[in-house]
Amino acid sequence: MSPSKESNQNNSPTTELLMEGARGFLNACNAVAEFRRLVQSICREVLKERLTDINSVLGVQFTMDDAEASGKPDMWDDPDTKGQWATCGCKFKLPHQIGFLDLYLWWDQTLLPDRAAAVVCFRFREKMEGLRAFASALQPVGFQCDDKTWEIYLLRELFPEQMQTLKVLLLDLISELVAKAMKASTLKSLIQKKKLRT
Repeated sequence: MSPSKESNQNNSPTTELLMEGARGFLNACNAVAEFRRLVQSICREVLKERLTDINSVLGVQFTMDDAEASGKPDMWDDPDTKGQWATCGCKFKLPHQIGFLDLYLWWDQTLLPDRAAAVVCFRFREKMEGLRAFASALQPVGFQCDDKTWEIYLLRELFPEQMQTLKVLLLDLISELVAKAMKASTLKSLIQKKKLRT
């Protein structure tokens, strides 16, 4: 005897999703929110511990009052991420509205299907002449440049089992930023320029 139409509907993926969602939606939302807060808190702690070095190498005067949580998506069904990638971290605004210094974790279903990445980057507000100027200063000392995201960055892949030492890994990444930035002799002057045009 063939299964009834009603039986097929009861076993459909849509029905199973609704049932699982009814049982676990609130817990899943709370778990994601708590994970996001935890990662942002760890990124903030790392920036705080290395703040003196960051200020020195960049020629800025950041305080932790300047630090902001960062990350995308900001909401469900985000039109930018489309469920394909996400970030979560902590950032400082660079002087003269250049952009941000951002320390974050990054997930991407296509490029990082089984892992995340820790990233520290200079991210620009728009595709500016400054992006090319910063790239000219930082790429020779080991930074990578992504014109699509307007970022100049350092990246380390991060497998799930490494999350237990996340803070240590992020501290090492900031140490790498400081060491490489010290070799970029024009970096401080670029950050202090008031006119970096498109």
